[in-house]
Amino acid sequence: MLQQGDTAAGAGGDLGSVREVVRSSDHPGWAVMVTERRNTMQAFSIRQLKSNPSAVLRAAEADAMALVTSHQQPAALVVALDRLGLPNTEAVRSGLALSLFRSGSIFVASAAQVAGLPLPRFWRSFSR
Repeated sequence: MLQQGDTAAGAGGDLGSVREVVRSSDHPGWAVMVTERRNTMQAFSIRQLKSNPSAVLRAAEADAMALVTSHQQPAALVVALDRLGLPNTEAVRSGLALSLFRSGSIFVASAAQVAGLPLPRFWRSFSR
């Protein structure tokens, strides 16, 4: 159990020492840690996600991720790829794009955008 003064680590590396642990009144047994870097994760219900998806995305971009709950239980995690501290974000984006394209979820032009590549370059990398 995290306590004040402990060192917290996350996907992006060291988050600093824990300043406080905030217990959630909406989710008994859950806690959000507040670190020196002030990285906190916000929780949103599915209803909030449906009514204002951009707020969930903004929270994920600001805090690296946002939790979506269904009936007060964790259902999904919205993750900001650029904030995760991955060694090669470009490779992750390309892999996601290729997987979505191969499954038929998106067209090749959209896949190139997800990968962050010009269409001809994405097509060449796909056809190898």
